[in-house]
Amino acid sequence: MKTLELPAALEAAGVEVRLLDGWKTAHYSGRYKWREADGEPAGHMWHHTASGGYTPNRDKANGWAGLGSDDSLRLYQSGGGRPIYAIANAHPGPITSGYGCRYVLEKFVKRDIAFTGRQPKADDTDPKWAGNTHYWNTEVVLDGVGTYIDDDVWAMMVTVGQVQNELFGWTPARHIGHAMHSNRKIDLRDGRFKDMAQTLDALRLDMAGAVVIPPVEPPIEPPTEDYMYIPVEYTDGFNSNPAKRAAVAGFQGALKIKGFSDGNSQSPDGVDGKYGNGTIAACKAFQKSVGFKVTGMGDVKTRAKAEE
Repeated sequence: MKTLELPAALEAAGVEVRLLDGWKTAHYSGRYKWREADGEPAGHMWHHTASGGYTPNRDKANGWAGLGSDDSLRLYQSGGGRPIYAIANAHPGPITSGYGCRYVLEKFVKRDIAFTGRQPKADDTDPKWAGNTHYWNTEVVLDGVGTYIDDDVWAMMVTVGQVQNELFGWTPARHIGHAMHSNRKIDLRDGRFKDMAQTLDALRLDMAGAVVIPPVEPPIEPPTEDYMYIPVEYTDGFNSNPAKRAAVAGFQGALKIKGFSDGNSQSPDGVDGKYGNGTIAACKAFQKSVGFKVTGMGDVKTRAKAEE
């Protein structure tokens, strides 16, 4: 079971891991396990606690992210301390995360297509479809009312995602917010972003190595009619940053040399520094041509290949 390797992998990546007693033991006398065929989680569902302080427990989540110290097991949103990732369960916890929609997992997450917006369909009441039995669940200690995730905690969350992606062979598209699974909640949301979708886009992009500078002004809300991936850099908050636009322009230029131009570019040469739908399409075509997973995300591996 690869999940049992996660604590050591996280520690090797510099994450301070706190293991709860019994974390290796499945609930209900060992019978409560992942429902995926390989016996592992299929993706990662991110939540926030709606409270600025919380004591990790084995019932509600697999992992807990926040600021802590040696004086207490309790983790906090702010007020000092160091970033700690507490692992409560290697198996599903008994609280469901809601009975969600198969559509999101089967049509997007397991196909490595990043999903944005809220779940578009009614909750599925099939008891076999509890989110906690398909997704690794992390509770980020955050009161949820427009507050910011601590920068060091955010960096730790990115590392957690990157380590999981390496361990399980995932792409950043495997990471979703609670409301992308169930209509009950609208989290995870960092107050620097307009909503959950923008928060998850930023988290995914950071995992891919395209570090995001949070927009100062609320970004333009991307269209969500088809619930397809639209990256956070397709907002004025990203495109007004010269360094980021230069990085995107470099990637567009490399794709163009390989024969994959941005057909929607506002520039005659197809290099405008804006990571819009045309760049996504060009990136997907290039990834397909070299046998990579087709995500449309200019991650480190894809950029390096394009620049060869």
